[in-house]
Amino acid sequence: MDRWGRGRGMLSPDMVFQEVAKDAVAAALDEASSAAFVALGAAGGGKSYAIMGGARHFADRGLIPRTLTMLFEAKKARSDLADLEVEISFFEIYKGRASDLLTGGALQRRSAPEESVAYKLLCDGDARRKLEDRPFSPDSSSSHVVFALHLRRSGRDADLVFLDLAAELAEAVAAGVGFLG
Repeated sequence: MDRWGRGRGMLSPDMVFQEVAKDAVAAALDEASSAAFVALGAAGGGKSYAIMGGARHFADRGLIPRTLTMLFEAKKARSDLADLEVEISFFEIYKGRASDLLTGGALQRRSAPEESVAYKLLCDGDARRKLEDRPFSPDSSSSHVVFALHLRRSGRDADLVFLDLAAELAEAVAAGVGFLG
């Protein structure tokens, strides 16, 4: 088995976080460095699972929940992060229209002063996503979803942005056609 978990058929959510996001989250805290994480692929390929994780087991948390935990654990443990402010934006683009998954109205940022508030916003927004019944992926969505963490401390800002792009976009990119609708 190599470092990506090949040889067992699937990467664990923790392996994905360690390899893809952990250093970027640390850089956002330490250097005010921004990063984007893009999930793009075929329907049923695990894009949403990689970003959000599975609902059945704590160990199945995806990139966003693991990032929230890392951010708020660092804030508690490090005195230099005492003034860290976290704001969340969560919206989807469905049939060419953007809608805020946190408010249902105009796009806004919401304050998340602690981990429990951030998780509540994540869960509430995720529950508002538009899902469609598809033969190979029953809980699939044809919308694009953007979850953004806006970090601010001592005049230093960073953004961690997670994009879960619909399979139709992946198919269009593969065919050489680009669109966001």
